[in-house]
Amino acid sequence: MILAVVRDLMFSVQIGDMAKRLGVAVVYAGSRDVALAKLREHPKVVVLDLNLESADPVGILTAIAADTELKGVATIGFVPHVRVDLKARALEAGCGVVLARSVFAEKLPGLLESSVNNTGSAAGSGVLDATIP
Repeated sequence: MILAVVRDLMFSVQIGDMAKRLGVAVVYAGSRDVALAKLREHPKVVVLDLNLESADPVGILTAIAADTELKGVATIGFVPHVRVDLKARALEAGCGVVLARSVFAEKLPGLLESSVNNTGSAAGSGVLDATIP
């Protein structure tokens, strides 16, 4: 399962389409409470709009990092390129990959495929985060 903490319609559609191609379910969560509840279903990957303050994405990342049962969950966050502060907080909270929105749109299919198939490096590595200064 892919857990998407995303409200952006374009990204929601992209994530849904890629999930269909990969043969996995996608669950959307617009709030911290729903996301934390869905984490109990052990998603393969969590995609977070780091700018979605109402869902507390950094808090969700902190909860994932603190839960030993969720250590292997891949996390991918995206953020407006000007939010360098938010990128730093997400990486500090344990986000595996943080990308600018434009780069996220471009790399999303490959990131989801590698995360779902356990061949990626989105689980706490910070790989690909150099796209935002």
